[in-house]
Amino acid sequence: MIDKKTETAFVNKVRDALDEGAEGLDPSIVSRLNQARFEALEAGAKGGGGSWRGVNFRLAGAVVACGILLTVGLLTYRSNTAPIYYSGIYDVDILASSDGLELYEDMDFYAWLAQERDHAG
Repeated sequence: MIDKKTETAFVNKVRDALDEGAEGLDPSIVSRLNQARFEALEAGAKGGGGSWRGVNFRLAGAVVACGILLTVGLLTYRSNTAPIYYSGIYDVDILASSDGLELYEDMDFYAWLAQERDHAG
């Protein structure tokens, strides 16, 4: 960390170098530079300078927390419905059989009939 004496010495050297460079400038440019310097010093005194002063840390923290929750939620989300895997191999059995297709239209009835026969006997 820089101590106060080193910082003050640095600022004084920079100011002296800038003042030496400004000696050969047009008086109107020097006037505008002095005005800009004064406005910058005023803004710094009022607390308008610095890159972190205008940041609302609560809002930034809330946005980051929502982003993390959304990411975790999307990564762990599982659908309630099972994926449907359809294989056409059963259709081949139906089409290749010598039975008529009418038999397969009433498959629920035949399944019920077989179930009733098992319970009756």
